[in-house]
Amino acid sequence: MPEVNGAHIHGPPYPLKRNGSCLCCGTPVYRVIEVWQDGPLEGTPRRVGKQLDVGTQVTFQMSDGSEADVSFCIDCAPAVRPAHYRTIWEACLDREALGLRLAGRSANERTAAMARGLKLFPVARVRRRRESEEPGMLMVDRRG
Repeated sequence: MPEVNGAHIHGPPYPLKRNGSCLCCGTPVYRVIEVWQDGPLEGTPRRVGKQLDVGTQVTFQMSDGSEADVSFCIDCAPAVRPAHYRTIWEACLDREALGLRLAGRSANERTAAMARGLKLFPVARVRRRRESEEPGMLMVDRRG
């Protein structure tokens, strides 16, 4: 995908979406608590903590009316356009598939979960949110 206002919305720069990082550029957007010690995700965040100042969550309305939050940095989030939604959702599904495999889910469970995910797609960007000063609370993100 082309650059938009200097942002490089093109999907994950890694083979897979990284936990706690901007989906677009890979910038860490959450404090890393623990990293994977082995396997295909070795050295990448396994558990994350508080959102960093450069992070934001973009909430998408899905085709079934549900909502899905995806992490971006505040530089990339404003450049997300409807043309990017498919690539964003595919990156999320790829990461979910790996997570299910690493969790030891059966092939049938993984297939069923992916079938449900493939039936959905983002139809609109609803809002951007970030963590507030109060632990566990989110607020509308008006930065950028």
